[in-house]
Amino acid sequence: MENLEGYKIPKFNLHLTKRGDIISFGGPLLSHFYDENGINYLMNWVDCDDNLNRWLLFTVEKFSLFEYFKKTKSLKSLIKDANEIVYFLDLDSAIEPKHITITSKSSIPKVYLPDNESYFDEEISTIYSRNLREEILNIYSNYNLKNVKTKLRHYNLYKNDLSFKQTLDKRNIRNTIMEVVILKASETPLRILTDHYKHLNSFEHILSRAETAYRDPFELDAYFYELDNLLKTKVKTSRNYSTKAEANYHIKNVFGNLVQCATRVVESNPKKYNKSFQTWKIDLKNTDSELSDIIEHNSGK
Repeated sequence: MENLEGYKIPKFNLHLTKRGDIISFGGPLLSHFYDENGINYLMNWVDCDDNLNRWLLFTVEKFSLFEYFKKTKSLKSLIKDANEIVYFLDLDSAIEPKHITITSKSSIPKVYLPDNESYFDEEISTIYSRNLREEILNIYSNYNLKNVKTKLRHYNLYKNDLSFKQTLDKRNIRNTIMEVVILKASETPLRILTDHYKHLNSFEHILSRAETAYRDPFELDAYFYELDNLLKTKVKTSRNYSTKAEANYHIKNVFGNLVQCATRVVESNPKKYNKSFQTWKIDLKNTDSELSDIIEHNSGK
C-alpha cells in the first residue's frame, strides 16, 4: 500500500454510525456514515494488502450528495469539497482499525483519488443508496436552487438578511413557525421510539439531524421525509398519508403518525414511558392548542 503523509493516531476519535453502502461490487466500495451531530461522512475503499483494507473517510454535505445523485458532481469532486482534514483507516478482517492516519486533502496520494468520471452508477448501487437517492432528490428537486444554493450552505448566517429571506420566499424555501414548533414537539415521542426500537438506529439518526433541521430548510424537510418513511416501513403505521400534500400539511400528518406510534409504545410499557409522555402532552396542551388537538386525535384519548 502507498505511504501516507500525516499523523498516526492510536485511537479513532469519531463516533460514527453506519447508514448503509452506496456503492458495492463484490463488497462495499463506498459507504455512508453519520456522527452524533448529524454530520455526514463517506468512506471510500482505496487499497488493500494481504491483511488490511484501506479506506478514505471524509465529510460530505447533503447538497453535495444531491449533486452526486444527479450526476452533476463526481466522487472525486465530493472529496475535493470535503473538510480539509481526512482520515485513512486500515481495517482488518474484523473491521477493526489497525492503523489510523489523519492528513489533509492535498496529501491524498493521487492513485487513491477517483477519476474525473466517477459519477453515481446505478449498476453497482445498493438498495440503500437508491432509497437515499430518492429521498434526497425528492427534497431538493422541489426547488429552483440556481441563485440560493451557495447561501443555503450557511442558511443560519443569513436568516436575518431581508433580501435573502425574500429570495427564499420566492422559491418556497423557508421554515414556517409551525414547522419549527412541530420539529421541537417531535423530540419526546421520537426519543420514546428510539429507546423502544433500539435495533433500529434509524430513529437515532433522525434525532441526530434535529439540530441542523432548525437551521437548514432542506434538512427540516429531510427530517420529516425520513421519519415518515421509517414509520410506514419499519413500524408499519395504520395510516398512509399522501406525500404529494402541501409541505406544511404533510409535516402535520407525519407528526400525527408519530404520535400514533408513540402512543402504542407507551401503552405497551406504561411503567417506563407513560410519565414522560403525559408530561409532554400536558406541556403542549398549555402552549399550543393546534398541536394538542393533533395529539388528542392520534392518541385516542
